[in-house]
Amino acid sequence: MLSINIYDFPTIDYGHVFVSLDEKVKNKLPIFPQTYSRAECAMRFCWFISGGEDTLFHADLDRKNRLREGFLRAALAEFVAMEETLVRDLDSININKPTIKIKNSSNPLLHILRELRNLEIHLTSSTLSAEQRNFMWKPFGEERNITTNIWYIDNLHLSDFLQLRNAKNYDLVELEACVNHFLVEQKNWGICEMILRGINLYSEEIIDKFNIQ
Repeated sequence: MLSINIYDFPTIDYGHVFVSLDEKVKNKLPIFPQTYSRAECAMRFCWFISGGEDTLFHADLDRKNRLREGFLRAALAEFVAMEETLVRDLDSININKPTIKIKNSSNPLLHILRELRNLEIHLTSSTLSAEQRNFMWKPFGEERNITTNIWYIDNLHLSDFLQLRNAKNYDLVELEACVNHFLVEQKNWGICEMILRGINLYSEEIIDKFNIQ
């Protein structure tokens, strides 16, 4: 049985103004080129969800919303695909060590994002809503108040996760606690923030496991 402890959920006390990979990931993960490509693509799809390129130029509002939902599915799919590309990358550069799967992580966020991908592919289609949030931004030490839209999944519930085949692999109490926490955090900070953190965290686990210098 897989264990996910609510206390291992990453503390989120700030959001990213720019949707980008962390410097450590950009500098070290390219040793695994296919895996790095998936991380980059997942990050880019997050950028489109949040309104990058105004979610593809001059599309009408309904089309923009459909595109955002499609970019959500694409971001999750590319994130989870990092598991498979890592196997190929390890083989191509002759690293004869066991791979690291998302399910091997102690971080509940990674598990939930993987299962959210499974939800999107097999059981449901998420819809997104936006709420405005006020943030303090400190570029170069200068404080600025900014207002931005936070996009979150508005039709996601604990019961959805419990329908998944993998739900039986978790302790129900732990799963419920972590999913409920995720639901609160993704509404507070946006689904893009959750996916972006997941990409960077999983990338760092890969880097650390294989001691990439």
